[in-house]
Amino acid sequence: MYWEEKTHHAYFICLDAEIIGFALIENSKEINTILEFFILAGYQGKRFGKVAARKLFEAFDGYRSVSQIEKNQPAQNFWWNMISDITNGEMEEVYSKGKYIQTFHSNSLSK
Repeated sequence: MYWEEKTHHAYFICLDAEIIGFALIENSKEINTILEFFILAGYQGKRFGKVAARKLFEAFDGYRSVSQIEKNQPAQNFWWNMISDITNGEMEEVYSKGKYIQTFHSNSLSK
């Protein structure tokens, strides 16, 4: 199962006692990757995703990676804007095999 792997972490994103989303993270010595990130539609666009993502980024030291499939323009916009904002633009973005991938280091997180 996913959460039985030492490098895999599953998180519920909650508002008060209500689950409004989830995130699946894989961390390794080289990079921490957000594999899945979901916020319920009724809570999207209200900063809950940005707050949750920031907390996830702060939970692990080192490099981070987030990717979106080419056809998911809303996710691309969310992640590019969010990461650019919290790193003051200190990130790298590449396109590979139908995905946009952003990477950055925890040292670049703005305070």
